[in-house]
Amino acid sequence: MKPTPHTERLTIVVVGQFNPVIVTPLWLEKEQLISAEVAASAQLEVTHPDVSSFEIGERKVQVLRDRMIVTTADARAQETVRDLVCGLLELLSHTPTTKLGLNYEAQFILSSTEAWHAKGHSLAPKGPWEGILDTPGLMSMTMRETKTGGYFDVKVGPTALVKGSLLHKEGLLVVNVNDHYELTPPSADNARHAVMSNWLKTLARSRQIAVALATEDGHG
Repeated sequence: MKPTPHTERLTIVVVGQFNPVIVTPLWLEKEQLISAEVAASAQLEVTHPDVSSFEIGERKVQVLRDRMIVTTADARAQETVRDLVCGLLELLSHTPTTKLGLNYEAQFILSSTEAWHAKGHSLAPKGPWEGILDTPGLMSMTMRETKTGGYFDVKVGPTALVKGSLLHKEGLLVVNVNDHYELTPPSADNARHAVMSNWLKTLARSRQIAVALATEDGHG
């Protein structure tokens, strides 16, 4: 039986030069990216020349001077996240953007402490650490696949970032994927095309990887 994520988080990060103070729910409504009803129900956290942060429905938007981040913990919102980011990049077409990250996180609760330890031993054998560390254990490991114009990172371990603090919990396995793009030439239009072309494919591949890594020995 294939494991099912306990939680998922989907995030798109665009690195560039942004003007945070203009990006607000009212501006999104004016530009017809969201409805008046959604704008009225938005939860505004901060609007400042250095940062704009708010939630609209299941999506959270953060704009800093050097990056724009749109994230959701609702896997059903994968297409609305894509559409919002692409809409923003179309509106901000003259904004220099240099890098793009398509990110996925899945948390799994393994069936037992024994299975959790076995997964750590499988991913990071302890033999090479004998005589170097007492009772070594996996905290995190990252594997990178290089590609033209970027890289594809997979990070796995028993530690998650929860409300700004690191949570290390027995039975918890966390898989993070970062599909990274260096935009050449740097432009919002290139970022938008990369999101539109790759977001759903990246998520599908990331989910396959996460499930494969979380599958316990003897299951599958």
